[in-house]
Amino acid sequence: MDQSPRHGSLRRALGLSLAAAALYVLAFPPYDLGLLAALAPLPIALMLLDPRRMLRPRDTLFAGLLFGVLTSVGVTGPWIFYAANEFFAASVVLSLLFTAFVTFTHVAVFFAAIVVCSSRFARLPPLWRGVALASVWVSWEFARSHWFYGCPWDMLGHAFYRRPLLIQAADLGGVWILSWVAVATSAALASAFIERARRSVAVGCLALAFSLTLALLGYGAYALQREASLEGGTPLEPLRVGLVQGNIGRHALWRPSLKLEHLELYVELSRSPALAGADLIVWPESSVPFFLDTHPEAQLRISDLARDSDAGVIAAGPRSEDRGDGRARIFNSVYFFAPAASSWQTYDKIHLLPYIEFLPAWASVFAAPPDAVSYQPGRALVMFENKGWKLAPLVCLEAIFPWYAREYVRQGANLLINVSNDSWFEAGGGAEQHFAMAVFRAVETRTPLLRVASTGVSGSIDSRGRIVETLPLRSAEVRLVTVRPGSGRSVYAWLGDGFAWLAVVVAALSVAVSLRQR
Repeated sequence: MDQSPRHGSLRRALGLSLAAAALYVLAFPPYDLGLLAALAPLPIALMLLDPRRMLRPRDTLFAGLLFGVLTSVGVTGPWIFYAANEFFAASVVLSLLFTAFVTFTHVAVFFAAIVVCSSRFARLPPLWRGVALASVWVSWEFARSHWFYGCPWDMLGHAFYRRPLLIQAADLGGVWILSWVAVATSAALASAFIERARRSVAVGCLALAFSLTLALLGYGAYALQREASLEGGTPLEPLRVGLVQGNIGRHALWRPSLKLEHLELYVELSRSPALAGADLIVWPESSVPFFLDTHPEAQLRISDLARDSDAGVIAAGPRSEDRGDGRARIFNSVYFFAPAASSWQTYDKIHLLPYIEFLPAWASVFAAPPDAVSYQPGRALVMFENKGWKLAPLVCLEAIFPWYAREYVRQGANLLINVSNDSWFEAGGGAEQHFAMAVFRAVETRTPLLRVASTGVSGSIDSRGRIVETLPLRSAEVRLVTVRPGSGRSVYAWLGDGFAWLAVVVAALSVAVSLRQR
C-alpha cells in the first residue's frame, strides 16, 4: 500500500472535509443542532492551517470539492430534488441531474473556493491565520449571495437563528459578522492545537478565541437590553395582526376548478372568532391563485372582508398588465385592501426565483408544467399604510436577501411582512430553513417581521430576533399576534454590507501575502 506523505495528507484532508460537512448539515433544519455551526469550520481550519501538513493544490481542490458537494447536497439536496421532481415534468434521473447542477453551481463551488483560496494560509503568522480564513469564508458567502441569480441560502451564521443572544451582532454587519466570528473562533482554536508546542503562541490563539466569543455574547446581552428600552420610543400603538395559513398544497393550489374554493377558504378562516379585533389580516403568497385584478367578484369578497372586519387585508397572487401590443406582462404581486378604500394597492415581486418563476434559456431542456407562467420583475419597492404603520411586503425568497428589508427600513417601514408559498418544500428542511433566514432581517433592521407561508412555517419575530409565535407546519391555522414597533435603528441599516466588503479586502490581502511567503 502506498504510504507516501502526500496520500496520507489527502486521506486526512478528505476525512476532515467529511467531518466539517457533517457538522454543517446537522446545524441546520431538519436536524437544527445550531450550535454545531460554531464547530463546523474547525476541521477545515485543522486541514488548512498546519504548516507541517500543507496540501498540494490538486489535493486541496479535491478536499474543497468534497466539502462543498457534501454540504450543499446535505443541506439543500432533499428538498431541491423533491421540488424539481414535482415541479418539472421530468424523470427521476433528470431531476437528480438538475439537483446536482443547482447544488454544485449555486452552493458547492463557493465552499470549494473557500478551501482553495485558503490553501496557503499556514504560511501566515498563527493569529493572522484565523482572521484570514474567516475573511475568505465571508467573502465567498457574500459572493454566493450575488452571483448566479444570488443564493444566500443557509450561510453559516443562519444556523444560530434560535439563539437571540448570539445573533444580535447582525445589526452591526449582517449575518456575515456571525459567520466571521464562528470561523475565526474555530480557526483560533485549531491554531492553538497546531502550535501547542509553542506555548505562548497557543495561549495567544486561545485568548483570541475566548475574546471573540466573549465579545459576541457581551454585545448580544447589551443589544437585547438596548432594543427592549427603545421599543417604547415610538408613537405607534401595537398592531394586532391575523396570520392566516390555509395549508393548500402545490398540487391543489393552481387547479382552475378550485380557485374560488381557495378564496372562500381564506375568507372563512379570516372571519374566525380567533381573529376578532385584528387591525390587519395577512394571507400567504399565491393565496389568490388567479388574476384578481380581472375578477370583480373576488375583489368584492376581499373588500367586504376588510370593511366588515375593520382591518386591512393583504392577499397575494398573479397580476396582469397590458403591454399595449395585445399581450400582457405577468407579475407575482401582493394586494393590499384597506378597510375604507374603494380600490387596492399592489406590490410586484422584484427578485424572481430562477427555474420556477422564470426559466433561463439554458434550462429549456426541462419541461415546465402546463400551468407555468414566466413572470416579470417588479420595478420598485412599495409600502402600504395601515393604522399609522408602514408595511413592507417581501415575497418569498426576497426575505433571504438582506438588502430589500434594509432599503424598506431606510424608507421608513415599521413592519416587514414576508408572504411565501412554501408548499413545494415537502421534503427535507426547506420550509424551516426559509423561516430561519427571515429571522435575521428583523435583527439587522431592528424591525419586527411577520411571515405567512401557505403551508408554513408562519410566525412572528420581534425586533430582537426572538421567535414570538409560530403556526404548526402543514396545517390550516389562524393566529392573532400583537406586534410592537422596533427602534428601526441599526448600524447595518445605515452602513449596509460594509463589514462584508471589509472582509473581502482582508481576504484579498491575506491571499496575496500567503502566496508570496515561502
